[in-house]
Amino acid sequence: VLLQVLIVFVIIATWILLRTRVGNWIFAAGGNPVSARAVGVPVARVKIGLFMAVGFMAWFVGMHTLFLFNTIQSAQGIGNEFVYIIAAVVGGCLLTGGYGSAIGAAIGALIFGMVNQGIVYAGWNPDWFQFFVGALLLGAILLNTYIDMSTPQDAPAGKHHAPEVPQAGNGRSGVPLVRLVNAGKRYGAVIALHDINMEVSAGEVTCVLGDNGAGKSTLIKIIAGLHQPSSGTYEVEGTPVHFSSPREALERGIATVYQDLAVVSLMPVWRNFFLGNEVRKGPRMDIGAMKKMCKDELLAMGIDLRDVDQP
Repeated sequence: VLLQVLIVFVIIATWILLRTRVGNWIFAAGGNPVSARAVGVPVARVKIGLFMAVGFMAWFVGMHTLFLFNTIQSAQGIGNEFVYIIAAVVGGCLLTGGYGSAIGAAIGALIFGMVNQGIVYAGWNPDWFQFFVGALLLGAILLNTYIDMSTPQDAPAGKHHAPEVPQAGNGRSGVPLVRLVNAGKRYGAVIALHDINMEVSAGEVTCVLGDNGAGKSTLIKIIAGLHQPSSGTYEVEGTPVHFSSPREALERGIATVYQDLAVVSLMPVWRNFFLGNEVRKGPRMDIGAMKKMCKDELLAMGIDLRDVDQP
């Protein structure tokens, strides 16, 4: 019965990873947490949720072990954390995170357990098990290094066409979309920004110019919710706001394209395209609509990709 229940958990975990917004966030938080947070993914909450899920599974297995044998050791499993990581790597999960599957991890655990028990039943020297663990670790490090070196860092290749420039809307008359009044930012004794005043109205394109170190990136990050101003006020459509994360800014319609590509290199293009703002149909992502929209919008920008499923 325990095996059947664990299979159900694997199926549920696979559905969450591949079909839901939370699964997209999990891949992003593991693949590139800095970029994921910059586009609105609540990385800290995702990691806490994963720790809680692992804790629940540990409790579940422990309780079933107790019911099965009527006894259990409280220290069972302590010291085997390294073994669990190796089992996941055997199943295709990367040590660096951002890639893998629940099914692969389950198969890795099964293979690991079979080898562990097989060495005992075959009457081999138990030291062969440690050799097996070490060989898997070496293979995992080499594989991760190879993937990291071979992952393209540039924009995906595709045909480029001159995009059509859309017409700007009118917006609400007289009310700036974004307004900063005497905004400042300090990092300890270092003053990054001081008394910045800025207004951006609907239909306007505002250019920020300055030397290196003048605070341009800091200003953009304050507007995007990545950093909070140390002084002054920040208004969106006339309402004072205090964004604690980029996700709160995104919910108010403020999105940012950073000078460094805020993407997760091992995730498909369409997943990166909607990261932090996934289109949902009920509890799951509307993958068909997301792929089509991604393809159409990239074409509108002059990029014709062969396949939006490519990393």
